Amino acid sequence: QIENITPAKAAVYLKHNYNNRKTNERRLNLYAQQMREGKWRLTNQGISFTSQGALVDGQHRLTAVCMSGKTVEMLVIRGLNTDDRFVIDTGGGRTIGQGLKFYSVKNHTLIQGTLKLMGYFLDPQKANHYAGPMTVEDYMDWLHKYPWVETIVDASSSKSTRSIFPTPVRAAVAMAWPAAPEQMKEFLDTYILGANLEPRDPRLLLRNYVMASRTMLGDKYSGSHSQARMSLVRHSFAAIHKYLNGESPSRISESMESTSFFLKLHGVDVKELPAYMVTARKTKV
Repeated sequence: QIENITPAKAAVYLKHNYNNRKTNERRLNLYAQQMREGKWRLTNQGISFTSQGALVDGQHRLTAVCMSGKTVEMLVIRGLNTDDRFVIDTGGGRTIGQGLKFYSVKNHTLIQGTLKLMGYFLDPQKANHYAGPMTVEDYMDWLHKYPWVETIVDASSSKSTRSIFPTPVRAAVAMAWPAAPEQMKEFLDTYILGANLEPRDPRLLLRNYVMASRTMLGDKYSGSHSQARMSLVRHSFAAIHKYLNGESPSRISESMESTSFFLKLHGVDVKELPAYMVTARKTKV
């Protein structure tokens, strides 16, 4: 049956929580945050008890109710066998990309990666999971806030384009977009084509840097190469900044000025970001 679970009722139910797994703090924070923000939804997943009254499933949900101080609706099932707990939560969880697909988001995997990397710069507390894992709703909120991300990803999603347009470049272009949307659209189109670019054109210099980086690091800017991902974002910022200013440099170097310029468009102070995200490396092209 469906019940209104108040903090007081949740506390009573939790007294019957025996021999359950250790709670996950990140999950608790996520659930509590969703409840406080009114984003908690009634689904087929709720809380359940054995026929003897022991709590089998739902300790995170109930604890989050107590943490949030909110009353939420939940499905409550009673009468399970004690051994039933061993088959609960053993199925495959849905990924964020699959969740975005449910919202009919095209190129959902690339969208997720781009928004995720943008988040490290624009909302590091959420992107770094300090308050709990990001939800599909969080990604959809970001996509509504930065709708041009879909334009950028759609233009750079082909296999032939991905080699010169990895996720860090997409993220940089998306963060720089509000500075001059029309010029950024031209940057996007001409950078992808790569035709008739002068030797000192920032777009060509960035293309060369990306290809050189792929030779050194392989096809992925992830895992142990997380600093390389940040470095490529900063290089992209520098190239875009030069392009928007009409400059023709001999090479592109990471620039605190460029990084700060684009992040300030989003109300972000670079001084508040971790040093590894904004500190320029010595590599130049």
